[in-house]
Amino acid sequence: MSTLRVDNLRGQTADGKNRYVVQVVQGTVTTHVASASQSFHDTGLTVSITPAAATSKVLVTVQMYIAGADTTFFRLVRDSTAIAVGTDGTDADHRGFTMSREGATNLGNTHGVTFLDSPNTTLATTYKVQARNDASAYYFINRRESATDFGLFSSITAMEIAQ
Repeated sequence: MSTLRVDNLRGQTADGKNRYVVQVVQGTVTTHVASASQSFHDTGLTVSITPAAATSKVLVTVQMYIAGADTTFFRLVRDSTAIAVGTDGTDADHRGFTMSREGATNLGNTHGVTFLDSPNTTLATTYKVQARNDASAYYFINRRESATDFGLFSSITAMEIAQ
C-alpha cells in the first residue's frame, strides 16, 4: 500500500496564472439579533483576514436570515468603507447589498451577497455587515419578528485568492 503526502501543491489555471485559494476564514452569528437603529451600525456579522500578498483578491460571501416589519438596509463594509453597495438613489443611507421589508410579523427571508474585493494590503482587514432601519421599527436576524422559536445561523466567509 502507498501513501501520498503533499505539503504544497500548486497548479496553473488555463490562462497560465497561479490563482488559488490561500486561506479561508469565517465569522458566524448563531444568536438572535435585533435593532431599531436608524443609522448604520454593526450587526455582529464580522470576519477578519490578513492577506498574504497585496495583489490578492478577497471573495466575501454573506448569508443571513432577516425579518422585520419595516424597511431595513444592509451593506457590506471593509474596515470603515462601504463596499458592494448600489450607486443610484439620492440618499447614501438607502444603499446596500440588500433591503428587507416584510409585510407580516411571521415572515422573513434569507439574504446574501457575494463580492470579489481588491483590498490591496497585507494588513489585517475586517469585513462586516452593517444595517440601518428606515423607520423606528425593529429588524431581526436569525428569527421571526413575532417569535423566538427559530434558531437560525448567519455567516460571513472571506477567501483570499492569489493573483
